[in-house]
Amino acid sequence: MNERGEMEAVREGLLERRNGPGPRFEGRSRGPADMGKWLETEIWPQIPDELLDREPMTKAEVEEILGFGPHGY
Repeated sequence: MNERGEMEAVREGLLERRNGPGPRFEGRSRGPADMGKWLETEIWPQIPDELLDREPMTKAEVEEILGFGPHGY
């Protein structure tokens, strides 16, 4: 890898660390501003219709999925 490639890799790593993990477009991470658009175009269309019309999960259901018990984890 040449010096320019190394500098670009470091730059990309720093940007990713600053912006946090997120969707990747054209080989580069984007910030939180593009997350909503990414969810609308890439993720939500993949959710089956029968799951979209469900009632919101209760706190107890969420805790069960996450593995919480009466004393935490």
